[in-house]
Amino acid sequence: MSAQRRHLGAGAALSVVVQGGPLAAGAVLSIVLARTIGPSGNGRFALLVTLSGLTVMVVSLGLASGITYEVSRARWSVRGAARTSYAAGLVLGLVGFIGGLALFWLLHDSVFHGISTWLAVVALASLPPVIAYQFADSILLARERYESYAALELAHSLTELGAALRRAGERTAGREALGEALELAVRCGGRRLAGRAREELKATGARPRREWRTGVESLTPSELRIVRLAAEGRTNREIAHELYVTLKTVEGHLSRAYSKLGIEGRGALPDVLGREKTGVSTL
Repeated sequence: MSAQRRHLGAGAALSVVVQGGPLAAGAVLSIVLARTIGPSGNGRFALLVTLSGLTVMVVSLGLASGITYEVSRARWSVRGAARTSYAAGLVLGLVGFIGGLALFWLLHDSVFHGISTWLAVVALASLPPVIAYQFADSILLARERYESYAALELAHSLTELGAALRRAGERTAGREALGEALELAVRCGGRRLAGRAREELKATGARPRREWRTGVESLTPSELRIVRLAAEGRTNREIAHELYVTLKTVEGHLSRAYSKLGIEGRGALPDVLGREKTGVSTL
C-alpha cells in the first residue's frame, strides 16, 4: 500500500474517532428529548433535530472544507488551525443557538406548535460542541494527508523544473532538481512520478539510484518527522500532543521506522539519523 494511502487511511480513522463526539452528544440529546417528549412526540422530536441540523449547516458556512484545504496545503498550521477553529466553532455555535432560537420563536405558533421553549434550548445547546468537533474532524484528516501531499506536490514541481532545465541545456541544474524529485517521490510512494523523474534523470546522463528499502531514506514523511522528534528526546505522548495525532499512531510509526532502520529502540535514533544513507535495490 502506498504511503499516501496509508496516511489517508490514518486520517480517515482519526476522522471516525473525532466524529464520535457529535454522535455521543446527539445520542444524549436524543435520549433526553425522547424521555421528555415521550413516544407520542416523534414528530416534535424530528422537528427539533431538523432545526438543529439546518442551523449547523447554515452557521458553519462550509468552513470545514476550507479548513481541510488550508491545513492540507500547509497554508495554516495544525496548532493555529485548532485554536482558531475551536474558538470559531464555539462562537458560530452560539450564533446558531441564538438564530435557531429566534426561528423557533418566530414559527412557534405554526411549525413548532406544542413544543416548549426549554426543549428547543436543550436541542440547540448542542450546536457549539458539534461545530467545534466538525472543525476538529477536518483538521485531523488534513493533518494526516498534508505531509505526503506536500511532498508529492514538491516532487511534481521539481520534476517539471528539472525536465525544463534539461531541455534548455542546463543539465547540471536539471540533474539536481530531478534527483531531489526522485527521492521525494520514492519516499511518498509516488511510483508513476518516480518513474518519470528517473527517466528524465537518465536523459541528463545521470545514473539514478535505486529505491530505498532500508535506512533513513526509506522512511515516509510522517515517520521521519516522528523519528526526529523522538531522537530529540520527546516522549510518545509529547509527540502525539505536538502533532495532534493519537498515541497509537505515534507508536505505529516508530515501530515501522525501527524496522526500516534496523534498530530496537529510540536510544539508537540520534546515531542512525546521522549515518550515511544506505539502500537496497528494488529493480
